[in-house]
Order: sequence, then C-alpha cells, then structure tokens
Amino acid sequence: MFVVQTEERNINTHQLTTIRKTLAEIDALGKLLPDGTLVVDGQVNAVVYFRAGYAPGDYDSESEWRARHLIEQSSAIKCPSIAYHLAGTKKVQQELAKPNVLERFLDSEDDISKLRKCFAGLWSLDEFDVIKDAIQRPELYVMKPQREGGGNNIYGDDVKESLQKLQKEGSGNEAAYILMQEFFLLCLKQS
Repeated sequence: MFVVQTEERNINTHQLTTIRKTLAEIDALGKLLPDGTLVVDGQVNAVVYFRAGYAPGDYDSESEWRARHLIEQSSAIKCPSIAYHLAGTKKVQQELAKPNVLERFLDSEDDISKLRKCFAGLWSLDEFDVIKDAIQRPELYVMKPQREGGGNNIYGDDVKESLQKLQKEGSGNEAAYILMQEFFLLCLKQS
C-alpha cells in the first residue's frame, strides 16, 4: 500500500497492482487483526510505502496520527521504518551532531571520529552567535525547514531575509528551521 497525499498525481507503479490511501482513509478504513496484520478497506497489506507523512501538513488532525499509529503497530513492512524516517529529520541529525551523543550509540572512538567528519555544521535558531554570522554571511549557510527533500531549503540572501523576518515576527516559528553549513563543491577540469 502507498500512503499518499490527497492531491497525489504520480501514479506510475510499473505495472504493479497497488493500493493508494491517504492517512485519513487509512484511519477510516483500517484495522489491525490480533496477529498484527494490517487490513485497509478489506485488503491485507504486507508492505506500507510512505509517499506522504513527511511534512507537518500531512498530520492535520488526530485522524492522520491514528493512522500512523495503526500502521506502526502492524506487522507490515514499513518503508521507511519509523527509526529511519526520524533519522532523516533535520532536528534528529542536529542532535546526533552534538558532542557526546554518538558515544551513547557507538563504542569505537575510531567509528565516532569517522562519522563526525561526515557531519556538516547544524545549528538551531536559538544560537545567537550563529544567527548573527548567518545574517552577515548568508552565503555560508542553508536554512532548512523540518521537511523531506531539498525543495523547501533557503539559500543566499534569502537566508538573511528569512532570519530577519523570523526575528522581527517573534512568532516562535524558529523551531521549524535549522541552519546548516553550506557545502562548496570542488570543481575539477577533466584533462
């Protein structure tokens, strides 16, 4: 079963028979059998593939949360798993990059060191010195919302403008974003 958004238009399934349901439909039509089998609209579902469920707007009501809970309680294979889904969120990545966090999960100092070398700088928007630097040098940062994919990222002078707007509003929406160190690719000429 594909978990989709209401307006989902991408229906290419490569000749496979699939079931497509929104989280609200799963809540209304789904049930869990005593053995953990997930049944939605009379159909047994062994695999649940999430094409939706990544953005805050995908959970507009308790209905969507009940559906997610039902899916997670089931024995169906989930793609991604909740652990992988959470590991892909910016806030979890930010927490993993903090000092002494990886040490809770890994024993090898060598492995920890190698992992840390892969991390970009990640900061919450409550770190005044980083915000000040990002406003002065926005080209060094990417502002990322808590969303899947990169289509909602903010770059360059838009970082400066967005940070100043958030500060001016004082709405508390800062928690929905993080700042990440911008990557600069090394371009080489082929000879």
